[in-house]
Amino acid sequence: MHHRRPTDDPARLWSAAARRRFEGGAKAPHSEGYGGAELLASEKVREEKKQATLREFRARFIDGPVLVLPLRKFSFEMNPNEAVPFESFGTIFPTLTLRDEWGTIVVKRGGALISSDWTRLTLPFPLSEDYTLTLDKR
Repeated sequence: MHHRRPTDDPARLWSAAARRRFEGGAKAPHSEGYGGAELLASEKVREEKKQATLREFRARFIDGPVLVLPLRKFSFEMNPNEAVPFESFGTIFPTLTLRDEWGTIVVKRGGALISSDWTRLTLPFPLSEDYTLTLDKR
């Protein structure tokens, strides 16, 4: 039995234990046995798609022409499973119905950005047929 001292390095102790465990021909686990190459390739594709989506969001909601509506006393309906966090800008909702003092917006597709502080709704402009904006007459 090995007695541990407070000065023993935990990493060195673990390494020594691992060497003893795999002596005698036993193989250490490697990523090949778990589909590591395929997993790495699929994660790379997923990350490339995510970056392309973020570039598209930036072009539509930040860099391009936009309509910004204030949010004061709003209520909205959306699918929470479709919400996409967008860096520090807020959240993109691909579909949305939102009501506020100024009126109603229905987003059938194409998305809307609600700012991270919940004070602004940003839409690509000009609005396509995927957006129905109804302003209240007050």
